[in-house]
Amino acid sequence: MAGDTYQWLYVWEGCVQVYKDALDGVRGSVVAVGVEVTGAGNLDDVVYYYADGKPTRYAQVKYAADASTAAGEEYLFKPSADGGPSILQKITSSWQTLTRNGEQVQLALLTNRSPDPADVLFKGRDTRTGLLRPRADHQGPRSERGRARARWAAHAGLDEAQLLKLLDVLEFHLGRDESLQRTLVSRLMQAAGLQHNEQAIMTGIQWITQQVIGGKRELSLTDIRAAVGELSLLAHRSAGPDTHRRGEALVARPRPVTAWQPDLLGVHRAVQEHDGMKLPPMSNGTTTANCAATCARWPTGVQAWSSCAGTPAPARPARPGKR
Repeated sequence: MAGDTYQWLYVWEGCVQVYKDALDGVRGSVVAVGVEVTGAGNLDDVVYYYADGKPTRYAQVKYAADASTAAGEEYLFKPSADGGPSILQKITSSWQTLTRNGEQVQLALLTNRSPDPADVLFKGRDTRTGLLRPRADHQGPRSERGRARARWAAHAGLDEAQLLKLLDVLEFHLGRDESLQRTLVSRLMQAAGLQHNEQAIMTGIQWITQQVIGGKRELSLTDIRAAVGELSLLAHRSAGPDTHRRGEALVARPRPVTAWQPDLLGVHRAVQEHDGMKLPPMSNGTTTANCAATCARWPTGVQAWSSCAGTPAPARPARPGKR
């Protein structure tokens, strides 16, 4: 059941994203989530349907009970347990089926396996996008990377140009341990004005399980809103001066950026006072909670810093290895 729970976490994350996008009125938002949909081959585990013509995102979820095998060429080329096609071959076949009529798609492999540090193509993976390109097509055919491209193309039954087209849309999101995925889902639920403790997450997962058992393969905004109400997932709290109504939920207004610190993924992000979270003091000993200069809407990012209590925006720390 561990693998199923891991998959349902991603499906529930998509459902919360649908709910939040509707509240925010996001352009190109996620409008429905598919689970084990028909006609998508092995990329049927989680499907995001978007508004405004944005390509549908098809994903395969792979769970490993231990870290004995890393994600790399050996893992992707290995035949299935019954001697059938490998993961790469199945992804290639699904991609060819989905794009047969010219449809534009996004693809993803979502797994808790870490990348193989010795794999030449995965060493060049863009950690921001999960894509192996553009580095995958660097260097000539006689280079180590060029020989790896040739092996991938031959194994997938493609020529090199076709392989690069596949790698243009195939994202590899690796090392997503279940605990980290739960944390990310909890944060998204909080941002959507939902309860976000472990019990609330498990309630969402159980709802997904029931939908799958019942044969439902597409979860719409209507379905998700009904579930939020029936499962009592709204975060109930009284409205204060720093909250406003957005759809059905009370949402805290963001406050100015006051510090930079690395998050769980090691990415430097702005820390904002949100939903009553305690912030470190400013250089003058005050916090944004003490400042009378509040605004109903703050732009995001360091460049959008608004001066608070006479304290300038803190400088973003240099990235490791950069001067």
